[in-house]
Amino acid sequence: MNNLELTVLQPKELNKSAKIILVDDIPAVLDSIECCLREGFRNVSILKFTDGELAWREIVREKPDYLISDLLRSGLNGFGLLRRLAREKAKFPILILSAVLEGSQSAAARCAGSNLNVSFLGKPFSVTQLLAIVARGLRQQN
Repeated sequence: MNNLELTVLQPKELNKSAKIILVDDIPAVLDSIECCLREGFRNVSILKFTDGELAWREIVREKPDYLISDLLRSGLNGFGLLRRLAREKAKFPILILSAVLEGSQSAAARCAGSNLNVSFLGKPFSVTQLLAIVARGLRQQN
């Protein structure tokens, strides 16, 4: 077993319950990510949104422990969400997923500014990669 696999296997037990918000315009992608997260972590509550504005309202209402969002979608997309989060000085970790990460990552990073804790992962991705990044972010929250 390599180090990345060990990183994924360890986070099953979190010190506290974690609230994760998922935003993607494709419901099947949301369901797949949710399934991966539930396999990797025991103490998580997951809220899924296909609409960025609805996700934003939930983020403002009750800050999550982690946000996972795609980058390109109609309405409030990942770029807009990052701009709003930067203005609000969000402290929780953010994972941006995108099929067109190359070229978009630097634009998204500019939207986020230097104050946000943002990671990027290209689609398609492995479950191992996803869980390792989320585990690292959740550990930073504890």
